[in-house]
Amino acid sequence: MHYKNIIIGSGPAGISAASEILQNEKEVTILDVGNEIEDEKKKIVKDYLETGNTCNFKKKVEQSKKKLPKYFDPNLKFPYGSDFVFNISKNEKISHDLNSNTLSSNAKGGLSNIWGTLSSPFFKKDIENWGISYDEFYREKDKVESIIPISSSKDNLLKFFDSEIGTEHTFDVSLASKELLDFLKKNEDDLNNKGFFYGRSKFAVSNKYSFNKLNCQKCGLCHYGCPYECMFNAKNLLNTLIEKFPYKFTYKQNLFVKNFKKKENTIYLDVIDTKTNESKQYSCENLFIGCGPILTASLVLRSKILQEKEIEIKESQRFYFPAFYLGKSDNNLKELKNTLPELFFEIYNKEISQKSIHLQFYTFNDLMLKPFEAFFGKFTKYLVKIFPFIFNRLTVIVGYIHSDHSSDIIIKDIGENNESRHVISSKINKNSKNVINKCVKFLKKIFIKKFIIIPKLVALNLPGSSYHYGGSFPMSNSKKKETSTTLNGELHICKNVFILDASVFPDVPGSPTTFNIAINSTRMINNLVNENRI
Repeated sequence: MHYKNIIIGSGPAGISAASEILQNEKEVTILDVGNEIEDEKKKIVKDYLETGNTCNFKKKVEQSKKKLPKYFDPNLKFPYGSDFVFNISKNEKISHDLNSNTLSSNAKGGLSNIWGTLSSPFFKKDIENWGISYDEFYREKDKVESIIPISSSKDNLLKFFDSEIGTEHTFDVSLASKELLDFLKKNEDDLNNKGFFYGRSKFAVSNKYSFNKLNCQKCGLCHYGCPYECMFNAKNLLNTLIEKFPYKFTYKQNLFVKNFKKKENTIYLDVIDTKTNESKQYSCENLFIGCGPILTASLVLRSKILQEKEIEIKESQRFYFPAFYLGKSDNNLKELKNTLPELFFEIYNKEISQKSIHLQFYTFNDLMLKPFEAFFGKFTKYLVKIFPFIFNRLTVIVGYIHSDHSSDIIIKDIGENNESRHVISSKINKNSKNVINKCVKFLKKIFIKKFIIIPKLVALNLPGSSYHYGGSFPMSNSKKKETSTTLNGELHICKNVFILDASVFPDVPGSPTTFNIAINSTRMINNLVNENRI
């Protein structure tokens, strides 16, 4: 079967590219494994929407999670108690060494099924070496906001970012976060002069694709899976495009792309039907790969177009620590609120790093009790009642540092006899802890009257655990290395093969990446349309 344009993957990179192609009245086909959530988990959501019984919803989700295999990361989000997002095709032969932990998805909608929807522009100085101007990078921002609406606020973060995104939130923050914002507001000029900026978190949360067009209900179920579908999921946009463009858009599910090769002006794809294990072949003029950096690298290695047998992937490494709140307002479980991080903190202080550091502020929610369950079991729920002065003051700050200071991930093909088998390892950056320690000490001084912060409690995740990857096929004006791509994401070594996801970012800033991936994917497609290549 031959098509003009084929996209591999239905996550935010692939679906935003498909949307731009279709809006320009061109044809496109998506090939996707496309795992979907089980019917029994859908029933959990259906029952909640009918009854509104939050306790029963949480109970059923937790019961479902107990039946799942054990995953390395205890903080993974299992939507409605399902792990369908993480079920990778058996044809994807990838293993890890003990010092790395990565995440990929074969789901319909990709990792946006568990994405926290956190969004922001990149800090201008963080991408000034990318070979593309800031204004050019964000040229198609309005188009992307029309398909991925962002909830935002006009606050101090406008002084940090050079690009404004989003429309006003439809829901408020908790009392504790309000109090903290007031404290920061009183010291705003001094904080900004020190390189500290703050404001409400920016979310891809809206009623565009939600149940009954409802906005955020502050039900506190964000980490269980939003039953109202207010949190953006690429699968919802995919379904919209299927309905809106029935004659120009083809979505083919249950297909694993084993490899691709180019002969003359045609690209041939060897494909396996994941239901029947039948081998098929597709061909196209333009191939767009949006599988996410890990699986994109794996596909390129399987296709044997590189001389090298390994690919280096950059990461924005994650760290986190508890912060005990000293304000007047209780931060309790009974308060109705959105349980995603309520505030963003941005740091640009050259004494800490030449790049910005992004931090997210979480007020107390029931998932923070999970680590205690290993010791106290079913009695954990009573801890909050016995020690309210501790748990009602517990908050968590999660930070992301630039890939310059983070460990790298290596994916290597160790297969034999033309069979691919990939091992993921890491290359440790010894500067990570130094940057993080400076950052935490800086925060401790700023929040000395509002938080107790204990630097010894700071945890640095294993390489790969942030799930913010990129830099493996860096876009550039010139072929700097074998894996370089053009500013339109086209592989220099294989024309008409384009990379859509964060693989093309030359490095990985600490800021959230998903919205920026969609921005860049849309920009690249728009350029190709204007050049009459699609």
